[in-house]
Amino acid sequence: MSGEFNGVQAIILNDFEELFEQVIESLNFISEWKDVETSSHASNLCSAILEGGFIISMLIVAKCFSVGLPLSKHLQRVSIDLGEAIQLAEDTIKELEDFRKNADSIFQDIFENAVSLGNKFGITISIPRTTKRQANRVNVETDSIEVYYRIAIFIPYIETFIEQLKVRFTSHKAILVNFNSLISLNTDENHFLSLTETYMEDLSSSSKTVLLSEYNLWQRRLRNLETSNYRNAMEALSVCNPEIYPNIFKLLTIFATLPVSTAQNERSFSSLKKIKTYLRNSVILWAKNIESKQVLDELAVKKRRLPLILWG
Repeated sequence: MSGEFNGVQAIILNDFEELFEQVIESLNFISEWKDVETSSHASNLCSAILEGGFIISMLIVAKCFSVGLPLSKHLQRVSIDLGEAIQLAEDTIKELEDFRKNADSIFQDIFENAVSLGNKFGITISIPRTTKRQANRVNVETDSIEVYYRIAIFIPYIETFIEQLKVRFTSHKAILVNFNSLISLNTDENHFLSLTETYMEDLSSSSKTVLLSEYNLWQRRLRNLETSNYRNAMEALSVCNPEIYPNIFKLLTIFATLPVSTAQNERSFSSLKKIKTYLRNSVILWAKNIESKQVLDELAVKKRRLPLILWG
């Protein structure tokens, strides 16, 4: 998978796939313009996307992106929970791993759709030219077109997609195991102690005895509630009294505000230009008060094409 996957890419790709025929029609129309540079670019683009390799790759990426779309949308939410994000990521990985196990049947459907789409434009999907020794691209020895593209593109793409998702969320999973000790009864107190060591500077007590006593009281509190296991930190915070469980409350607050993605930061930068405009940047902030008469006197000294009239 090249670059960061996001929901916008998935939506654009799905739209491109649905409007593929209209895109070809538009490029053919533009290629007939008198503007040589524009018509040449349009003709080259049309030739590039009307190739069997491009069509198959487009359908493969669209298939995989459709699986990752719910995860992408969840990561871009304003209110996001680390536990829910990792759980959804693991479900996405398992779904992609099923794709890998059933690569033959799943790619067969993709290949049939690619052949059908190619036939609309008179495109015959074929195996690219291969040599006995090739270091810069895949050299699959097979006479089957479907087998070639399944081994050369489909399987490597899925494996790369899975690996990047694992790398992205593996580091968070170790942290989540420790934080789960705050919202679940089926956990070991050692996870809680490991968590307190990580955030010791934020806690009101550094005593292991005090922290464990508060933790045990909190666990008893969870057992007395109707719902013993909470899905996320926000639900647990709603029943946690900060005066009785100050350290637990602090850790739950950290759990609820852990940054899972950069979507919120990117969203703030996108909105910054609405506030920090050119005129706003040009405003001078003075450290001391200046009277309007001083400004007028300064302007009156400077030479101007039009006479400056000062009204008394």
